[in-house]
Amino acid sequence: MPPTSPDPTNPRSTSHSATERVMIVPGEPGQAVMPHSEVCTHLGIAGRVMSFVFLPRAEGLQLLHASGRAFSIPITPGEAGIHRDHRGRYSYQPSTPPAGQPHTTELSGDIDQRKRNALRLIESLTHCDHVLLTVNGRTHPMSIAGQPNRAEGGRGPWESTGVICSLGPSLWSVRVNVDDLAHGRHTLTKTSSAKTITMHEIYYHPDAVRDGDIPRDKPGTMIFDCYDWEPHAETVADYLRSEGLTQPSATDWAPRVWYGYPDGSFVDPVTGYCRERSAHLAGFTDAESRDIFHRITTNP
Repeated sequence: MPPTSPDPTNPRSTSHSATERVMIVPGEPGQAVMPHSEVCTHLGIAGRVMSFVFLPRAEGLQLLHASGRAFSIPITPGEAGIHRDHRGRYSYQPSTPPAGQPHTTELSGDIDQRKRNALRLIESLTHCDHVLLTVNGRTHPMSIAGQPNRAEGGRGPWESTGVICSLGPSLWSVRVNVDDLAHGRHTLTKTSSAKTITMHEIYYHPDAVRDGDIPRDKPGTMIFDCYDWEPHAETVADYLRSEGLTQPSATDWAPRVWYGYPDGSFVDPVTGYCRERSAHLAGFTDAESRDIFHRITTNP
């Protein structure tokens, strides 16, 4: 797909040279190299490419981790290199993507083939995967929220299969589906797989146990995005240990090993209810998973 030419009559045109500034309005996301201002230098981000959201009413700039989580407290637009001209318009110098980094997913062939390719791409994504999404000519680093699904509660046509791309909790998000990608309204590129801890948790009263079977009709599930947890193995192991989940599901390491309480469950002395939890890792390399296992099973 050839790049679009900038529109000289449109101040919001998004095709730009290396020196051209991009217009932005409050509420929009963006990505820029942080200037060597006092605040950016203090935060250790001067010269780094950072994603951000320009807060409503131009009250500040919320910097974001790659996972979409907030980075520190909001800073002033000026400290982040966003300037206001005499007409009240805001602009910033956009970042230049690293050489060789894919920005778009090219879908070739006729419309039916493009739809099939788009469906394969969307169905390959999972919660917390990291992607580059291009909307209206601008590319944003985002993460996947939830799993692929069809519109209308799953009753929509297969072309409606899509995913939610998000900058983070309570921040800007957009749903992208097969039809959007096939017709070029959006482009999507997966940049990295998710690293997550899925925590399954159930509460039950001892009196509810029948013939040794624990009731599991209402389990709770929480998913933690570990993309920014550095170093991965050490930080994950420390977290599991802090939660008391130090019992692996196997005596020797295995790719799908999970972690629980040493005694199987924890009894709340106030309510008398039992709590059973298990932590399941996904997206970690075998080396990282082995390191986590070793740290959990070895006394600190």
